[in-house]
Amino acid sequence: MKVRYLTETNLYFDTLDLPKGYELDKEDLIHDMIFSKEVKNNLYPTTTKDYFIEHSKNVNRIYEYIRDHMQLQLNSNIMNRKYFAFSKEIDWCNLLYPTEEYHSNGLINPVDLKHSPDYTVIYAVKTSPCFLIVYYDDNRRAGRSYKLDIKENEFYIFPSTLKYEITRNNSNDINYFYCMGLTHNE
Repeated sequence: MKVRYLTETNLYFDTLDLPKGYELDKEDLIHDMIFSKEVKNNLYPTTTKDYFIEHSKNVNRIYEYIRDHMQLQLNSNIMNRKYFAFSKEIDWCNLLYPTEEYHSNGLINPVDLKHSPDYTVIYAVKTSPCFLIVYYDDNRRAGRSYKLDIKENEFYIFPSTLKYEITRNNSNDINYFYCMGLTHNE
C-alpha cells in the first residue's frame, strides 16, 4: 500500500538559546515594545491591542535565530515578509496586562492568500505562567485544541491559518510577547 500525506499540522517550539556575546537585551526590547504604535484597522480581530514594533538589533537576532534554527533542524527555508499587500509590517508585539488574555483568528487574509504568512511565531520575552492554546481541525474531528505551557524565552511556531489564544494573565506583572509572520522562500 502506498501513502501520500496531503496535509500535516505541526506546532514547533524551543528555547531561544542565543550564543554568548549575541544575547538579547530584553530590557531594551521591552522598552521598544512599550513605546511601539498601536495597530489601527487590524485585519485580524483580536481581544487586545496589537502594537507594531520597529526593526531593531534585538528583533533581528530573534528572527535570525529562528530562521537559522528552522533551516538546520527542519531543512525549511523561511523568511520574514516585512511588507504585505494588506499592512506595512508583519512584526508586532502583545502586552498582556493583569487579567487580560489574547484571542486571534489567525494571520490569514482570506482575500489575499498569496501575500499572507505561512507561519505565526510567538516569542515569550517576559511572562508569568500562562498557556498557549492552538485550535485546529483533524479531518472530520473539527474544533480540536492543543495546550502548551508558555515559558519565558521560548518561541512557538504554527501555521498562520490556525486560531490561537494566550490565556489570562493572572499575575500582577505585564506579559510581553514578540510575534511575527513567516513564509516559505519561493
